[in-house]
Amino acid sequence: MHSERADVAAADVARKALADFLRLQARTIRDKYIEPPATTDFAILFLPTEGLYAEMMARPGFTDSIQREYRVLLTGPTNLAALLNSLQMGFRTLAIEQRSSEVWRVLGAVKTEFARFGDALAQTKDRIDKASEELERVGVRRRALERPVALGRRAARARCREAARGRGRAAGRKVAGRRMFEAIRKWRERRVLRSLGAARRPVARSGECAAVPRDLLRRRVGAAPPEGGACS
Repeated sequence: MHSERADVAAADVARKALADFLRLQARTIRDKYIEPPATTDFAILFLPTEGLYAEMMARPGFTDSIQREYRVLLTGPTNLAALLNSLQMGFRTLAIEQRSSEVWRVLGAVKTEFARFGDALAQTKDRIDKASEELERVGVRRRALERPVALGRRAARARCREAARGRGRAAGRKVAGRRMFEAIRKWRERRVLRSLGAARRPVARSGECAAVPRDLLRRRVGAAPPEGGACS
């Protein structure tokens, strides 16, 4: 009985010494290897046998204190692969979350730039509308200026046509006056020649007539007769 009690006391001392040793190793691991953000903010302390791992897990509050104080996880040969797989999945999830956050930042920037683009597009549309209105006003003013010009052109063409008709009428009257004057002159010549028929000299031969004095014909008619006299 005494030896059994002595063995229990020695086991308790050995457990305590093992816990202190593992605590010292956890502190060393934290000081040497945990340097965030270059590393993760935790580390793994591997126990090579399942007995040691079971003994430390059976000690109340030990694993929690090691993890809380030194950010070190205890693991054994059995659960090491499962722990590494879980950490790998966690890192992948974290990378996806980081990329998702980057995507959301990019989308936010695109949304901001798109909103600015929409504002610029609206301002451009307003400027184009104002330019169209200004062009419309200029067109109205141009038509208002062209209206009197067109009226002046039509009036000028009408005056030209009227002047042409007037010149045509004047030329017709002039031609008619000349013709009338010529007819009167010829009529007066014939009348004078008839009235002077008695003053003709006797002809020497048949078919010849005496010449009418040119001065007398000029005084009666007002124009010189043709050379060689005149016959009725």
